[in-house]
Amino acid sequence: PSNRPRRPLEDPEPIVNPQTTPDPTRPRRRRARLSLTTALIAALGILVAPLTAPAASAATLDPGAGQSTRIQETNSSLTYSGSWRTMTGGDSGGGIKFLNSTGSVSFSFRGTGFSWVSRTTASAGIATVTVDGASTSVDRYTKTTAYQVPVFTKKDLADTVHTVKIAWSGKANSSASDKNLVIDAFDITRATPATEEPTDETGGGEDDGPVLDPSGATSLLVQETDPALQYTGSWRSMAGGDSGGGMKYLTSAGSVEFTFVGTSWRWISRKTSSSGIAAVSVDGGPVTKVDRYSSTAQYQVPVYETTDLAEGTHTVTISYTGTKNSKSTDKNLIIDAFVLAEDGLATDAVELSPLTDGYTVAWDAPFSSRVVSYDVHRSNEDGSGDTVVGTVADPVRQYRDETAEAGRAYTYTVTATDDAGRDSRLKESATTSADILASRASLLAAFDCPAATKTVSTSAQLVTALTNPSSGDVIRLADGVYTGKFALRGTAAQPGSIWICGSPNAVLTSGSTSSGTALILNTVSDVHLVGFSVRSSFQGIQVLASKGVQMAGLTVSEIGYEAVHFRNQTTDSLIVGSTIRRTGIVSAKYGEGVYVGTSDRNWCEYNSCNPDRTARIAVVDNTISDTGAEPIEAKEGTLDGDIIGNTVLGGSRLASDVVSLILVSGNSWLAAGNSAAGTTTYGYQVITRADGSGNDNTISGNLALKTSNAVVYLHQPSNWSTSGNTLSCSNSGKDLIGNVACTP
Repeated sequence: PSNRPRRPLEDPEPIVNPQTTPDPTRPRRRRARLSLTTALIAALGILVAPLTAPAASAATLDPGAGQSTRIQETNSSLTYSGSWRTMTGGDSGGGIKFLNSTGSVSFSFRGTGFSWVSRTTASAGIATVTVDGASTSVDRYTKTTAYQVPVFTKKDLADTVHTVKIAWSGKANSSASDKNLVIDAFDITRATPATEEPTDETGGGEDDGPVLDPSGATSLLVQETDPALQYTGSWRSMAGGDSGGGMKYLTSAGSVEFTFVGTSWRWISRKTSSSGIAAVSVDGGPVTKVDRYSSTAQYQVPVYETTDLAEGTHTVTISYTGTKNSKSTDKNLIIDAFVLAEDGLATDAVELSPLTDGYTVAWDAPFSSRVVSYDVHRSNEDGSGDTVVGTVADPVRQYRDETAEAGRAYTYTVTATDDAGRDSRLKESATTSADILASRASLLAAFDCPAATKTVSTSAQLVTALTNPSSGDVIRLADGVYTGKFALRGTAAQPGSIWICGSPNAVLTSGSTSSGTALILNTVSDVHLVGFSVRSSFQGIQVLASKGVQMAGLTVSEIGYEAVHFRNQTTDSLIVGSTIRRTGIVSAKYGEGVYVGTSDRNWCEYNSCNPDRTARIAVVDNTISDTGAEPIEAKEGTLDGDIIGNTVLGGSRLASDVVSLILVSGNSWLAAGNSAAGTTTYGYQVITRADGSGNDNTISGNLALKTSNAVVYLHQPSNWSTSGNTLSCSNSGKDLIGNVACTP
């Protein structure tokens, strides 16, 4: 993890003719680092600066008669006192102001009610909210982070000027890790308030709208504002943390109705302490009562679905009943959105990733929540010869087909079966494209060691071969144990390749897990390592300032620190089909399996105070287990790498601060088709570092089992629309794919 102290090296390796050298005439500047003294800031890992408080006086807010308005945290009518700071994220205006010491925010408004919109987090404190001199305590603590949450609402006020003050109290829930105060926005209303919600937007019946048609395997999301939805009654609108940023609600007689073509539909709503019981009917049939009551507010909740309608056109009606749960404070009806499907069991977005012996197949979840299993079909490119090659149980949505012939084109499809034995009708397919076939061919070529030009059988002979290499050398390691600190240096300027090959019984070792690196490649180019083993060394293999290094079929085990390390601007390199196990024997927290780049805390120590721009490293189809730290980690500063088709297993030796099994803090990485199993919090994690790394990464088609939380965690806060991280819905292993919404 990135918060670890400097990684010690027994013998720091000097870089021979580094590919990136600082200008000696330019004074070195080490980026200043602020002391992040609060748990909130530390968890978010970004640098922030104190804000200057605005002037003491500010204008009175007035949305106008019969109107509502949202006031963002930056509005000049808000008066801040104390050391407030700013942060970007998934908030209503793209950011927040937050406070972790004495201070407050205050404002005046004319109206009948207001809501304070904030985040709820594990580090939230208890705030003191004072309205016209009357104070209330508001606890924003939740175990998981939620955005754009109305944490306090005051309604039924007289239509006059009111004063509001929200102050940091220094108090917190006993479960909270800190005491922060967060301001996202305020919703101000000036109208006769509704009985349970603070807005006033009257809706009514509309002309007949179009028939909704979610044709194909992809479901259709219909927002509450869609003209195809027919509303009757006095509906009102409210902005918030809903699927489209708002919802419609009703507190008196009325209904919503729509017509669609398909077999399945789902109603998305809020669940609240003021929710009533709704009546749902399809095609004028029997009424189903739906109770949306919850003691705490929940957003974007699937509250009802039907998945077994006959093919054809159907009409859905949802009506206000005026009844409620005995615990509810009101009877409201809320519409956030609807999801419609032509075939509720159809899988979508089938994707393939190359392996040495086949392909991983991954797919998005079907619409239906009743799916129990999937069959993976493989056929010839033209669809002939269809056969089921595997079956997996939901929520797993990945299969490794390790029987596919190399160089042959295939088409893959996936069918789903639900708990009533129904199978999906519609199918999406994926065919092994020319690019995927070429990628697999290049992976297999990495194993093809040419005929030996020299064979070594002793440590001394190996040292000699590495000290004076010639272009085109193919060094064959005879079976046996080679003890020493072996190194190949400075061949980057030579034309041609160098190969070092052997069987798993040819073993390189430094002689101790507490001392020495078994093999160092420093400023080399076009070097290939195939088949041999590295064992019982302080560090396994280190690659520095090199290009075109390929490792295939290696076995690296019993290592004191990390097994394989690409660093110091190493580029265009690969490790494939290798086995790594038992790392971190000396110190678990430094025991990564494959480690790419250098922590920003160590850039000055090992990279002349420059970011380590190690780039285009591919980590493909390796098996990594029983590591002390992350099986695979790509550090900040690294670029354009691929982590594909690996099998990583976390064991009991993982350091206590390991949160995920594959960790990326670089830019423009692809993690796809991997399988991770271990009792970490997440399977995969992307974190954002202060230097701007952690952006433009894609996490797609991966499987995680046994995690205690989501499959994937994308570090917050970040403005994902601009930072470009993509969490695909094809990741699987748990119902909760990620801490943010996935992308179909």
